Amino acid sequence: MTASLSGVVALLEGGQRDGELRDFDPLMMARIIRRTLDAEGARVAHGAPVDAVIDELIATFSRATRSAP
Repeated sequence: MTASLSGVVALLEGGQRDGELRDFDPLMMARIIRRTLDAEGARVAHGAPVDAVIDELIATFSRATRSAP
């Protein structure tokens, strides 16, 4: 799993270097993102409203990673 997340980790690290993202463990965050997408994809496949899921994921991960409050 770690190897397949290398691109996401690199994006997160770049965001941290640029000051766009707060300090956090990029590998842990990449794993959290991957697991969340898998789980929510399954929910959508079983009828959860796509737009609501997308909106909530964007809000959640924006708050979890942003550098400023």
